[in-house]
Amino acid sequence: MIRNKLNNIISILAVIPPEIQDSADCSLLNDVVQSAEETTQLAHKCIDLSYTGKLLMQSDLDIICEKFNTHIKS
Repeated sequence: MIRNKLNNIISILAVIPPEIQDSADCSLLNDVVQSAEETTQLAHKCIDLSYTGKLLMQSDLDIICEKFNTHIKS
């Protein structure tokens, strides 16, 4: 599910002109990068089994999915 959302975001970002991609003012790109970093941290927690419970992990996954949904709609 998250992988599909990331693929959607990548395809959207691919059509953004390079001059906007290189701009420090492009908040969408900054937000996507931040969400990707959060996803990476979550993945490491899942791999390391350092979660305190399944409900917390599911909640974090839901939050990340919703962030990616917001990016896709933007």
